Amino acid sequence: EGVLRHRYKAKTKSILLSAGSWSASSCRLPCRPCSWNFSLVQLAQLEEMARNSEKAQSMLNRYLAGKQEEKRGPRQKRPYLATECHDLNEADKWRQQILREIGRKVMEIQNAGLGEHRIRDLNDEINKLIREKGHWERRIVELGGPDYSKTAPKVQMPP
Repeated sequence: EGVLRHRYKAKTKSILLSAGSWSASSCRLPCRPCSWNFSLVQLAQLEEMARNSEKAQSMLNRYLAGKQEEKRGPRQKRPYLATECHDLNEADKWRQQILREIGRKVMEIQNAGLGEHRIRDLNDEINKLIREKGHWERRIVELGGPDYSKTAPKVQMPP
């Protein structure tokens, strides 16, 4: 029980001070800087109060993130066909996005705990992204950009 009292000390100090329910004279156990003495029921109540404040902080963070997203404007979706893009910088941006997605999915597929069905789905998604990357690379060459397919490492299949 004494360990539990000290475990919540840092978490609950600000809550207790703001609620006005703590004073140095009410404590009976000696601690380092001050004395605290709570029952397990009080600790559970304090933990619940801390969770509520954490939830409020989380909601505040989500609200602020939403406001920043609103300032940036609507997020652009990648064009379905690479031929719909007529700007070299945009085409290169979409190619980079595909490369990031491929990297993320390759990391995910290496997880040993995945089931066979999920591994097959991820493999299909990776293959689709690789095919789409080729479309964007051809479009970049058409727009006068570098030929990434010539500098890309060649994959050798085992015999």
